[in-house]
Amino acid sequence: IPSFVRGQMSLPSDPVYLATTTAIQREPWVALGDSLGLTDFDPITVNWDLPAEWKDATLDGAIMNQGAGYALVLGFGAFFTALTMAATYLEARSTGAMSSEHFNTAGRNVKTGLTASVIVSQWTWAATLLQSSNQAWLYGISGPFWYAAGASIQVLLFGVLAIEVKRKASNAHTFLELSNFD
Repeated sequence: IPSFVRGQMSLPSDPVYLATTTAIQREPWVALGDSLGLTDFDPITVNWDLPAEWKDATLDGAIMNQGAGYALVLGFGAFFTALTMAATYLEARSTGAMSSEHFNTAGRNVKTGLTASVIVSQWTWAATLLQSSNQAWLYGISGPFWYAAGASIQVLLFGVLAIEVKRKASNAHTFLELSNFD
């Protein structure tokens, strides 16, 4: 069994095979490794029950020392902070001061296509996709169609309700504002 010295992960020059491995068992693995281009590593010579040491900055093979890692993280953090602040400043200069009303309603400038894409993206999640596939498996090509048709009823009803709410309370943002009867 190869012995690992701290800081050295290489195998001895003469391969030592595990006691439970025979040369006949080794040959298919070596052939597979050769076909994959793995010529410098023989998995049969490794004792997989022996944990390997994690490398740190004091050992050979570490990507960088700790100081360089901190400098990299803090440098990227400072760069992206400055980039975000510059983008915010440029947006404020180009659009002027925005109120909370403008922020909450997106300037009342959201078109039908964006609204439809938001509804579809929120409606289509993992369970919907899996159930649609399940319906296709059970009922063929019509399964997902009828599943989506049944699920679309509430979207259509919400559209009718939203139009009526827009007519009655055009400046409302929340349900509590809808209940204001002044």
